[in-house]
Amino acid sequence: MDSHLRWADHIENLKKRIRRYFHTFLSLRKFMSLPLLKEIYFALIQSALEYGICAYGRADPTILDKLKTAQNIVLKIIYKKEKRFSTNILYKELNILNVEKLFQKNICAVIHKKRDTLLRTKELNYNLRRINLETPRCKTKKGQKAIEYIGIKLYETIPPEIKQLDKIKSFKNQLKLWLKNKN
Repeated sequence: MDSHLRWADHIENLKKRIRRYFHTFLSLRKFMSLPLLKEIYFALIQSALEYGICAYGRADPTILDKLKTAQNIVLKIIYKKEKRFSTNILYKELNILNVEKLFQKNICAVIHKKRDTLLRTKELNYNLRRINLETPRCKTKKGQKAIEYIGIKLYETIPPEIKQLDKIKSFKNQLKLWLKNKN
């Protein structure tokens, strides 16, 4: 993040970090099984992508596309797919979320954890499962990039049966399945 609160430098560094693993995965795929390579992917690539994604995931989509491209290349290297192979098919087959959906999953998990505090206090006496969160009003584009604004808007699109889950792990698992099948 630079002095103007832009994430371009951070995303560029993250992209370079992921690109450094291209050769590693090219070498490892020759003698390692796919499940083991997938575990290494989660340890090295996805963990790096998820760290801080609630903050940098709100960056301009053109900047995030560079990160998504690096993620796509790593997956195609691991699974020996040609450059033109559809990444949408690859993500669905592998049960892996792209950068955009990782952001959605993580931001919704934050809102889910804090949903009780985001409700107005007078509403807390009622059944929380049927109450929708109130999206804050924003007059500027900058305000519309606030975590509360984006998070609540995304959270409200989740099916009620997923929102009703109390355990965060169950919520994240069901949310991941829903996001994977969405679009």
